[in-house]
Amino acid sequence: MTKNTKSKLQGFTLIGTVTEAQQGHAHIMTRGGETATKKSAWHPESAKGFTLIELLVVIAIIALLSGVILASLATARMKSRDARRIADFHQIMIALELYNDANGYYPPIHQAYATECATPPCWDTHGYDFSNNTGWSGLQTDLAPYIAKLPTDPVNTGTASDPINGGKCTPWQADCYVYAYGNVGRTGTNPVTLVATRPNTYDLITQLEDVNNPQSCKNSNTSYGTGIGPNAVKWCNGGENIDTIYDPSPN
Repeated sequence: MTKNTKSKLQGFTLIGTVTEAQQGHAHIMTRGGETATKKSAWHPESAKGFTLIELLVVIAIIALLSGVILASLATARMKSRDARRIADFHQIMIALELYNDANGYYPPIHQAYATECATPPCWDTHGYDFSNNTGWSGLQTDLAPYIAKLPTDPVNTGTASDPINGGKCTPWQADCYVYAYGNVGRTGTNPVTLVATRPNTYDLITQLEDVNNPQSCKNSNTSYGTGIGPNAVKWCNGGENIDTIYDPSPN
């Protein structure tokens, strides 16, 4: 509509210009001849985005929340792995007791260790079968009638090294998460002869990730299977000094 152009609509006179219409204004002439100005609902000059500071604040809040969520998720996963370790040991211990009931002693170890167990299987030689080495498959064979599949640690690795495990890590070394089984109470090559100073038992050991777990050595003060009564050697106090050792063996 050009300037000074008028149009009649239901008794009203509308006066407007192209420039005014583009700016979002319109003049309405009432019946009495008075003019009213009305603004349109949207004004391009009033449109406004976020400032840089506002964007930075939002990004910082998102980063903070992400960090909290990730930390909580890591803790939940750690506790879940520890719960699985405890459940795995419960199954293994049942299988060991069934084996003991059938044979009168617990299974030997199957992993060679120095001169004490140069030719496995061996009993009570301070050696162990580890879930991250070949001896674990020998233990699996012994327990096959009582457990379908011998569990392994959910991590089953570590960066340390120990000769007793062929250069691989053991659960009494920091940040090494593997299972270990050791026979206790029999002579080195004869499962029938019980050592008088030791019980007929075993060591079943792993390391938990949560030092505050009530079943960790720090809180339960578990001992080596080779010691009983006042002579018991504690894993985390005089033994290997690893607070997160988990050894539910019956000793």
